[in-house]
Amino acid sequence: MQQRIQPLQIDGFNEGKLQEKAKELHKEIYRLEAEKYDLEKRFKEQQYDVSANRERALGAGRINGGVLGDQTQMFSGSLFLCSKNI
Repeated sequence: MQQRIQPLQIDGFNEGKLQEKAKELHKEIYRLEAEKYDLEKRFKEQQYDVSANRERALGAGRINGGVLGDQTQMFSGSLFLCSKNI
């Protein structure tokens, strides 16, 4: 983080230059907040897509008699494949 944050060089700035610097920093904060919002939105959409795809896959397994290739079981969010013993 230290590499990204540079110290302010405002020594000797008059009121006008300080106001200009404040506006510049405000624009940068606004840009970063907008980028953060977009990334969070994209992340939530991807989480929903993964969840929907998982539900579809599990639903397809139930429709096919619980067989999805090999027998599939969900345990604590992990997928375990078991051989069928006939």
